[in-house]
Formats: sequence, C-alpha cells, structure tokens
Amino acid sequence: MAEAVPQSSIDINYVAELVPVRLTRENYLIWKSTFIPVLKTYNLFNIIQGTEQCPSKDNICRILISKTLSEATLPYITKCEGSSARDLWLYLEKEIGEAAKSKVRWLRTRMQTLKYGLTSWPSDYFESAKQIADKLAVAGCPVSNSELIAYILDGLPWDYKVFVTWTRKRKDVDHMSLEELHDLLVRDEYKCAVKGAVGVACLWLIIRLCRSKGE
Repeated sequence: MAEAVPQSSIDINYVAELVPVRLTRENYLIWKSTFIPVLKTYNLFNIIQGTEQCPSKDNICRILISKTLSEATLPYITKCEGSSARDLWLYLEKEIGEAAKSKVRWLRTRMQTLKYGLTSWPSDYFESAKQIADKLAVAGCPVSNSELIAYILDGLPWDYKVFVTWTRKRKDVDHMSLEELHDLLVRDEYKCAVKGAVGVACLWLIIRLCRSKGE
C-alpha cells in the first residue's frame, strides 16, 4: 500500500485531475470508485468518513469535490454551502448515488427482459441490447461480453430454440463478439426465409398440378 502524501505537498488542481471522470447524474458509481483511491493516497479519506476533524483538510476535500463535478452537478455545491466535506459527500450520495443505483437496477431489469420480436430487424434488437449495456457501463456496472450475449440469446423467441442451442454449444461462444452473433442470426434468418420461400413455391406448384388434373 502506498504511503499517504503529506498534506503540505498537495496541489489541489493536480490532485483533481487524477480523478478521470467528472460527476454527472449518470456516472456516480464510477466517479466514487475513482475518487476514493485518490483521497486515500492524499490522506483525506478519513475526512470523508467523518473519523477525522481537520478544518484545513476539510476545506481541501470540499474544493476537490467541487473540481470533480460536471456543470450539471455543480449546483449541488450551493445547496451544501457552509457544510463540511463529509456532509457534501453524503448529500451527493443521497441525491445522485441513490438515483444512480435505482437506474442500474432498472437497466438490468430491461436487459433481463429484453425480447426479440418487438423490432423488425436483428440489427434493431442488437442495438437495443448494446445501448442498455453502454448505459450500464457509464453507470459503473459494465456487462461483460459473454453476459451480454447470454441476455441476447435469452431474449430470442421459441422459434429460435435450435439456433440458441447450437450457438451455446459452440466452443468459442465465450469469446464470440457481438458482431459475430449478429451475423450468425442474420444468416439463420436468411436460411429460414429461403426455406420458407421454397416451401411456398412447392405448395403453389402442387396446387396448380392438382387443378390441372381436375380439369
């Protein structure tokens, strides 16, 4: 574990730049997870936890928090004017963090209940799944590629049972890309469409033959 940096050597602007994201209403979990290690490195995390009282450190923490906010969340500073850095931290957790967690739960529910058939093309279905996955990643709860593929396969209707079974038995399914799965589904639909067209043509031929015999 790295030693804490002395308070006297803290360059606030430099430290703020060590937090790679600016807090929005969408990325609280990522912001928090990247901010806490920085606070620990500079011996400031105890201030946020409320286990240490130091006015100068408290002021540094408040400034660091304010410098890592986006334009959309900067107004939260004014609502906590005069309060401690810990109070500001807890306020952000309540106002943004809880909403972020609720959104993650909602997005995961959407992913788990995603169904193919509501859209007209495989590309639309895959894009819907990808958009949900992207939002989960921004929220700090990324979905692995294999997990995303599993959700997509789960959302295919009963008509695709053979395709789903065949895909899951592939040795490379854990390393399959989203693009590869999309291409496989498109090919499968094309084959089914061709078979269907051939079936209709044969049926029409049989009807014509029956009619000609009747004549």
